[in-house]
Amino acid sequence: MRALRELKVLLRLPDFRRLFAIRLTSQFGDGLIQFGLAALFFFSPEKASTAHGVAAAFAVLLAPFTIVGPWAGVFLDRWRRRQVLLFGNLLRVVFTLLLVWAMAVAGEGVLVYVLALTILSINRFLLAALSAALPRVVDGELLVTANSVAPTLGAGAAFLGAAAGVLLHRVLPTGGPNGTLVAAAVVFLAASLLPLRLAADRLGPDHRPTGGEIVDQLRHLAHGLAAGARHVMARRTP
Repeated sequence: MRALRELKVLLRLPDFRRLFAIRLTSQFGDGLIQFGLAALFFFSPEKASTAHGVAAAFAVLLAPFTIVGPWAGVFLDRWRRRQVLLFGNLLRVVFTLLLVWAMAVAGEGVLVYVLALTILSINRFLLAALSAALPRVVDGELLVTANSVAPTLGAGAAFLGAAAGVLLHRVLPTGGPNGTLVAAAVVFLAASLLPLRLAADRLGPDHRPTGGEIVDQLRHLAHGLAAGARHVMARRTP
């Protein structure tokens, strides 16, 4: 009950509501795109019937967590997060429509995998931006509740998006996954417009690192990842 009361308090904060709307819309689109890609890679046996095809599909779906996740913070401290949310969603519109075009023209191939990986990588970057922006619109004890409630309800929105993708897939069987992907592009377009309700600098960062600081941070991160990889390789079992 306390969490519910605090959520009601959070929803009275105008900028939290705006950021929360961006999250819910963006993650609803995530659910649509993830179902569309799953339908493309896994639910069409003629397109991913080989072990190599399934392995490549899993790599596309999981790689963004490794490729983008560790590096996102460095750039989110450099770029205005409101602009990241705006242009990131616009990029998802473009790449999603390019994916639909690639499927229609060339069918499954390297280009489709690259476009899918790009879209999912942008998804991962946007989730990091939403989390980084949250302390800018909520502070004090309410931030604990916000950090718990916002991602949880965002995941719920992604689930609803996937459910909507299932319905679309059944209603538009002749379009295959493409109908779901087009619907995702429309939702991403809506998500790209919502950040315009916030001031350009509202979500930070306050201090932007210089080019030299960015290089140092990237170098330090690369050394850490390399050390982690050596640790795992030395032990083999993981």
